[in-house]
Amino acid sequence: MPPKKKMSKGAIWGIIGGIIGLIIIIIGVVLAIIFLSGPSKEDYKDAVSLVSQMKLPGV
Repeated sequence: MPPKKKMSKGAIWGIIGGIIGLIIIIIGVVLAIIFLSGPSKEDYKDAVSLVSQMKLPGV
């Protein structure tokens, strides 16, 4: 049996860089979902309570 060939340093660094890049992309997507998501139900409830507290002129 011939001896196994070792991976080149370039291939190893490419794999490591790809894994790090994938982790960064996943973290970015998760943070974007968290911070850029729309208003929550609690935000709507707060808005309704503020509007109900307002007094309309002439009413």
